[in-house]
Amino acid sequence: MLKKIVQEKQDINPSDSKGLHKLVKRIKPEGKIDEEVTEMLLDYTDYLIEELTRCSCALASHRQSKTLELKDVQLYVEGTRNIRTANKNSHV
Repeated sequence: MLKKIVQEKQDINPSDSKGLHKLVKRIKPEGKIDEEVTEMLLDYTDYLIEELTRCSCALASHRQSKTLELKDVQLYVEGTRNIRTANKNSHV
């Protein structure tokens, strides 16, 4: 089931209300999401993206680069969130 959700995730944008509702329906077809939960998840998504960007830019700066690269984002996500990321050449 998880593999199917990952493969189909490309048509879902969980950074908006409609996308969150689609994601819940994909995971649990009869599922519903409360508006307060939607709002909280959207706020948390914004926070995570901002934190990820800020910290990844700091890593790029630390290696004296003006360009944010995939390796900066991967290092942050794997090091702080313990989330294994796929290389750009690999497929999930």
